This record gives sequence, structure tokens and C-alpha cells, in this order.
Amino acid sequence: MTNEVGGCYLSGYGNCCGAIQQHHWMSKAPYRKSKPVRAYVKKHEKFFTVDMCMAHNVGRIADTKWARKVILEKLEVEHGEAKCRAMLDGVPYKGTYHDLSFDGIMAGPDWEE
Repeated sequence: MTNEVGGCYLSGYGNCCGAIQQHHWMSKAPYRKSKPVRAYVKKHEKFFTVDMCMAHNVGRIADTKWARKVILEKLEVEHGEAKCRAMLDGVPYKGTYHDLSFDGIMAGPDWEE
């Protein structure tokens, strides 16, 4: 998703600055421990990585629950709800990660200034 800042998915949510970087928007904890999850995310890297300015990425702002929700909302506009649900439901997690499901992310907090 492009914008006046050059592609930061969180443009409009705080100050954007710095170079655009690739950001893995899903929590890395589940796939540090699982080869199948890492393989799935790598196979679908274009879905699971987004452009993020350095301020949002390095400052860990992009790792918050509200930021994950904003990113998913933008991906939903680009790809549609069905594809987003399928991509998230297809992650072969061991155990339950409801907060990383489509419904779990969308139930997250909204951004507050």
C-alpha cells in the first residue's frame, strides 16, 4: 500500500521518518520454535512482510497489537477478507495463538493519539 511517505503501512499513525524497511508484521515467537511455521511464512513472505518506515519499525511501534490491527485492515483492503483469513488460518501453529488469528487481531485495541 503506497502513500505520501513512500510506503509505510503506519503512515498517519504517529510520525513517519527514516528509510522504508521490510517489516514482518506477525509475532516471531511462534515461528522461532517451529520449522513448519517458518516455512509457511517464508513461502507467503509477500503477505507477511510490509513496508514500514524506520521510526515505526526500529522503535517497535509496528509490533504493538493496534499496529498489527491497522496493518491487517490495510491488507484486507488490498487482498480481501477471505484471503487474509485463509492466510492467517493456514499458519501451522503448535498450540493456540488466537491473538494471531484474523478475529483475534481485529478484536485488538484501536490506535489512540
